[in-house]
Amino acid sequence: MEMEPDNVRVLVKVSQAYGLAQINLREARRVAEKAVTSAAKLKTLSYSARPGEYRDYTAVQWTGVVSELNASAKSNLDWVNQVIVWNQKTLNAALRARH
Repeated sequence: MEMEPDNVRVLVKVSQAYGLAQINLREARRVAEKAVTSAAKLKTLSYSARPGEYRDYTAVQWTGVVSELNASAKSNLDWVNQVIVWNQKTLNAALRARH
C-alpha cells in the first residue's frame, strides 16, 4: 500500500483483510473511505496521469474501469460498515449477557 497509496484495488483488499479478521475496524473504515476517494479522483485524471496499466485503454474502456472501481470501492465501504455494526452488536450482546 505504501508503494501505491491510491491504488483502489489494493485499498479495497487491505480494508477487506482488516474486516475479515475483525481487527482494527477503524483502520478498515479509513482505508475503505480512502478507496472511495481515490476511485472518485480517477474520473478527473488526464490521459498522461492514468496509472501505466491503463494508458492503452480507450476512453470508453477507461470510463468502464473507473465505473467498476467506484462501484467496488463504494460496495466495500458499505460492507466494512456492516461488519462494524455487526461487531458492535455482538459485543453489546456479550456485555449484556454478563450482567
